[in-house]
Amino acid sequence: MPGKKTDKHRYWLTFLLPDLPTAAVFKPGALHITVIPWFVVEMDEAELLESFSKTFGQLQAFDVRVGETAMLGPDRDVSVNLIEEVPGIMQLQGLALDWMRQLGARWAVKQPHVGSEYIPHVRRRLGLSMAQGARLRLDHLTLVEALRAEDGQRRVAGKVTFE
Repeated sequence: MPGKKTDKHRYWLTFLLPDLPTAAVFKPGALHITVIPWFVVEMDEAELLESFSKTFGQLQAFDVRVGETAMLGPDRDVSVNLIEEVPGIMQLQGLALDWMRQLGARWAVKQPHVGSEYIPHVRRRLGLSMAQGARLRLDHLTLVEALRAEDGQRRVAGKVTFE
């Protein structure tokens, strides 16, 4: 929506494994690989989306492989599938961190786990499984907005498809 300010909205950069269209609304729990966790930035959403498309729209698609299961989190109580063959994701995260600096964005989470703390993974969800060794084609990147609702829904604010 034109003129919509982003300063009270949280955004997240991810590969959504269900390929959802722009404006789709979904509940937490969709399988994904986080590139950049929740952040806030003070600018018009239209400007944010233009910058997002310009920065990430010309990238090349790449493959990764679903790795072994592991337990992450401060209490080692979050079950995930690690992602193997991560150079593309690590380069993408570096680009995303540069993009955030250019935007003047700030973290909306206490521990963003980026840079040397970043471990690419898919969080395991009840009823949704990833087979170890499966190849994933990462051919799009999604900018997700957290909707201000009791049920924690999210909205696909923008999406770029890689070449």
